[in-house]
Amino acid sequence: MPALRDGDFTISDSTAIITYLDAIHPEPNLIPTEPKARARTIWYEEYGDTIVAACSGAIFFNRVVSPKFFGRPGDLAAADEAQRPSSHG
Repeated sequence: MPALRDGDFTISDSTAIITYLDAIHPEPNLIPTEPKARARTIWYEEYGDTIVAACSGAIFFNRVVSPKFFGRPGDLAAADEAQRPSSHG
């Protein structure tokens, strides 16, 4: 999870960070101001946070991290399940 420290203020989560940055530095806009573009931007960011991160995390941990860094086999069935489109919406 990303985090940002700005002086004595610390915040985590990409949505919170980008919202904070957009508020303290409004030019140039990081999040579009046009309503449809703004909605699409927030949707893509949320999709990345929830669906993509969950699927890729299970795949990466079980295929790379567990065997290469922990020296034990990953749960390949869990990695396979995370790769199936039906498993994540």
